[in-house]
Amino acid sequence: MITAESAATVGARGRRLLAQLGAGLDRPALLGDATLAWVVMGTVLVVAGALLLFRLGAAEICSSNEAVEALAVQQMVEHGELLAPLLNGRQPMFKPPLFHWTATAIARGLGTHEVTELTVRLPSVAFALGCLLITMLFVRRWLGLTNGLLAGLVLFAAYQFFIEARFGRVDMALTCCEALALFTLLGWLGRGDRDDPVRTTARFADPRLYLGGAALGLGVLAKGPVGAALPLAAVVAVLVGERRWRDLRALASPGPVLTLLAVGSSWYLACLATGRLDVLHRQILDENLSRFAGGIRTMSPFYYLKPLLLNSLPLSLLVPVAVVSAWRAHRARDQRAAGDVRPYALALFWVLTLIFFSIAAYKRRAYLLPLWPPAAALLVWWIHSWRDEARRRAAKECLVATCGVLVLFNLGFAPFAERADCGGAQYRVAASAINGTVPRHAPLFFDAATSESASLLFYLDRPVPVLPDEARDRPEGYVLMPERTWEERAGRGDLRRLTTIRLERHSLILADGAAARRACGEPDAATASGTAAPR
Repeated sequence: MITAESAATVGARGRRLLAQLGAGLDRPALLGDATLAWVVMGTVLVVAGALLLFRLGAAEICSSNEAVEALAVQQMVEHGELLAPLLNGRQPMFKPPLFHWTATAIARGLGTHEVTELTVRLPSVAFALGCLLITMLFVRRWLGLTNGLLAGLVLFAAYQFFIEARFGRVDMALTCCEALALFTLLGWLGRGDRDDPVRTTARFADPRLYLGGAALGLGVLAKGPVGAALPLAAVVAVLVGERRWRDLRALASPGPVLTLLAVGSSWYLACLATGRLDVLHRQILDENLSRFAGGIRTMSPFYYLKPLLLNSLPLSLLVPVAVVSAWRAHRARDQRAAGDVRPYALALFWVLTLIFFSIAAYKRRAYLLPLWPPAAALLVWWIHSWRDEARRRAAKECLVATCGVLVLFNLGFAPFAERADCGGAQYRVAASAINGTVPRHAPLFFDAATSESASLLFYLDRPVPVLPDEARDRPEGYVLMPERTWEERAGRGDLRRLTTIRLERHSLILADGAAARRACGEPDAATASGTAAPR
């Protein structure tokens, strides 16, 4: 039985433990050894990876956003279409291939040749762990190891980051590439030898600029030009505002620029060389210009206000405060290290990203995901910049405890939320019923009134084109159609109902047109084409 006295003892011990941990977080020199730093960060990554893998494949792929990426991965892994696979045999893929290539590489490394839910989601886990490592390394070099670990804890505790790390979509790949580019270039901006005449007259640019250029190029391969534009805009704005013209020329030197162009344009040029203009049309016009200009849908410019503040409570409420603090500190030149532009640059990237996607006509909550690595770094810097040592220590103790609770909550709630989002849909069961009825070699169509379900297509693992107009009245093969369409066609005799497929919010009828005509004594396609058996 737990008494009030024992509870008070446990509470006191907990407070002492947090006080010791907070003191360690406030004295980075205690863990300054490089080897120990890598061991500690490696341990963090192993624990984070284990938590992200918990029930990762339990939920079906029921979101269309995840399913369209799964279809592309399926074509790459199972059919070897590595450059630009077609979805459902006719549609070009929606996003550039970095995410899908990563999934294929992981599948090859694991020796798997069949795509499952895990195959689709493991790349997001890998990129999330990459984000954690990059964030910890950046903050460690800036504020010390213990603050780097704290920044990693904040990032991992953010609900949006945790849930997107378990979702098979390109957003985490983009976030990792943008974080690598931004943190690498900010590390270059904050270097202590920028006025060294030997450095400034060197023949080749700083190696960090080449790494930053490669990361920007990978951002383009993750989700298009926005992956390079936003980190680069923030860095250029800082250089111009600080009138660091020499550094601006170094940033634009041929080596880093050519690295960016070579990596970022490689896939697009390959598509151009192979005549895949349909891919370029979708990527450049549909997925970039049309989404930005309102060709798909126009949404309120205040759409992000609610998710920005509420997507990862309570951390998401503190981030804007840290952003404003960094902005004010830059204006007042009140940073702890004179001339340190890193807090301001992080805040500027956060603001520019928010403004860009608020102006864009089409919006998704996942577009805010790249804000979290710089937000985690900013939040730790903000607390670390407090002058009152006791207040700073208490805040870090509170932050560690809060993030620990959030991680446990995320671990328990995320698998439940993933299954709940499917709304009871059982696409795997539906696909098994269809494939069990329709032979693999037999033609299967969607009726024109049926929305092509990417989730159903993924589990069917076969092309299901839309029934052509000329064959709609006399379909040759199997047809999936909504119940309402079947009721409208009832009594016409051109289709025979085989089974009903239950999905999330509706049902589909599987019918066989050829069988219905054969039952009426009409010739099927083989007979009509002159291939009847000899007398």
